[in-house]
Amino acid sequence: MKPIKSLLLTLLMVFSIGIANAQPITVTQPNGGEQMYGCQNYLIKWNSTGVSNFYNIDYSLNGGATWSSITTNLNITTGQYNWTVPMATSSTVLIRVLDYNAPVKRDSSNAVFNVQLPINISAPNGGEVWQGLTNRTIAWTPAGTSGIFNLSYSTDNGSTYTSIANNIAANNYNWTVPNTPSTTALVKVADATTSCQVDLSNTPFEISAATPILTAPNGGEIWTINSNRNVTWNTTTFHTTVKLEYSVDGGSTYNLITASTPNTGSYVWTIPNAPSGQVRVKASNSSGSLVNDVSNADFTIVQPNNFITSPNGGEVWRAQNSHTITWDNTAISVPVKIEYSANNGTTWNTITNSAANTGSYSWTPPMIPTTTQALIRLTSTVVSTISDTSNAVFTIKAPVTIDNVPASYTTCSTVPITW
Repeated sequence: MKPIKSLLLTLLMVFSIGIANAQPITVTQPNGGEQMYGCQNYLIKWNSTGVSNFYNIDYSLNGGATWSSITTNLNITTGQYNWTVPMATSSTVLIRVLDYNAPVKRDSSNAVFNVQLPINISAPNGGEVWQGLTNRTIAWTPAGTSGIFNLSYSTDNGSTYTSIANNIAANNYNWTVPNTPSTTALVKVADATTSCQVDLSNTPFEISAATPILTAPNGGEIWTINSNRNVTWNTTTFHTTVKLEYSVDGGSTYNLITASTPNTGSYVWTIPNAPSGQVRVKASNSSGSLVNDVSNADFTIVQPNNFITSPNGGEVWRAQNSHTITWDNTAISVPVKIEYSANNGTTWNTITNSAANTGSYSWTPPMIPTTTQALIRLTSTVVSTISDTSNAVFTIKAPVTIDNVPASYTTCSTVPITW
């Protein structure tokens, strides 16, 4: 009987020691070697015995050197917890489960596992300079995502975002860069289904100003001094108000037209008194003129001439009757002085010192003897060298003129007289 008692005693001691040394918490998942992706849910599982069923769960991204809390004082008996993996990248991740009321009762993953960002933007990822209105490729590498993505961009370092495109089933996108210059631009790529699966450019990149496009004058035009002409441009190529300049030496030097005009696509320019055959216009953003567009070729500024259209030679007008003097009012942009001559330009008489540049003026010729040597002259009230005279003389007749009297006639006879 003694041997049997001795054996039973030994077994009892081994069993007691086994119970005393049993691990109260054993992490079973993840337990080493797993691959997980940020912002996805994975189950943490463990076995437990002799615990309070209140738990703290932590994770480490550096092999246990430091720990971050997943949850605290979790009351659960199922031995599992649904964990949303953080947006991080690490190959030395561990999970730790502790008894909240007895922290010495704990266990960690047996070996490290991997966590990977689900989206990794490769371009633009910081430091690039992309010019507005050019086509650039946004590229990214996905892992553990739905494969459908929404794209957006920021020009204020991420404070606000503007949509680029939604539901893109690809790993890249051809983007027409907006003309919104910024040195703090970012691109964001997000999973269309799981919005927290997202990546941003690592550091800001730059969006530079688009090259402005000037459409007129673009070469070959002949514009007259003191006339109003439209300088035109493509509004989408500018991002601020527009600065306009002109050159009369083929672009060697420039003079200011306007430092800032609204980006409407057109500006009315009163052509200066600067005759030249080497004129060009330059357009740039008011905020900076390093990026600009210049007329493709030279155009010409000339003195206006031959802008009177009536009377311009051969007309017959009658004194004390209303007649209309007309001219091309696009040739000049200011009021005009109007004069007439009855002696082919030997002397001149003022009709008006300043007539509005409407292109017409109603004139009643004064009572003067009939003349076949009449002329009209128009002169700019601003630039006196801008002037035009009727191309040829015209006739001004007295209010009543006898046109035909017989050379001889007989007393008491009837003769025709016309007037």
